[in-house]
Amino acid sequence: MLTTCAFRSAVGIGYVQINVSQGDNLISNPLNTTDNRLSTIFRYSSPPDNSTVALWDPVLQQFSTPSVYSQGSGWTIDYYLPLGVGALFKTPSDGTITFIGEVDLNTRPTEYGGGTFLLSSITPFNPAPFEQVLRRYPMEGESVRRLDAASQTYTVSTFRSEDWDNGAPDLAVGHSAFYTLVPEPGTFGLVAMGLAGLVAARWAGSGRSRRGGWKRALPPADRTRAVDFIVGP
Repeated sequence: MLTTCAFRSAVGIGYVQINVSQGDNLISNPLNTTDNRLSTIFRYSSPPDNSTVALWDPVLQQFSTPSVYSQGSGWTIDYYLPLGVGALFKTPSDGTITFIGEVDLNTRPTEYGGGTFLLSSITPFNPAPFEQVLRRYPMEGESVRRLDAASQTYTVSTFRSEDWDNGAPDLAVGHSAFYTLVPEPGTFGLVAMGLAGLVAARWAGSGRSRRGGWKRALPPADRTRAVDFIVGP
């Protein structure tokens, strides 16, 4: 897996380039564009004909109708892909995707209820641990399912007894993973809001300690480390 990033801190504009493999890839949009739709996100890339993008519906627990790409006509569905939400990108051949846009250091992640969600880090933090993606500490029994696109195999790591049982499930910039979360006290089942509600919802609570007790949210400084760095092979 190769991810290359560069940013200019003065204006927060940069680029991210990721390798994708033939078959399934769990990607994300790491940088803000004018509208964060597929036609804009992929304007600096040329996916092969018949490449597809599908979004995860956390209510139905299945992917949406795939949007199919044609070099002559573009995407059949111009999906909106906001920061922090992942997507399934299928391609008939290996290649690269180049993202160009602005770094978002202000938006906080949604406070998710229980369920399985396809997520990524809103800020291009490399690598992004669970705490960066969710802006809270993991709770007992939560898990992260990541795809190794090169081998087309999944690995799952579950948080048990204050540690991950299959290694820390960190994410590279431009990638996403399935997060299976347990509901937090005080949430009201955001999963029932559906994908549109999840996109619109915003963080409204504090972080959690590993033992499950309330504690203050992670400091904003954790979100600024994505600026002024270059990550290469």
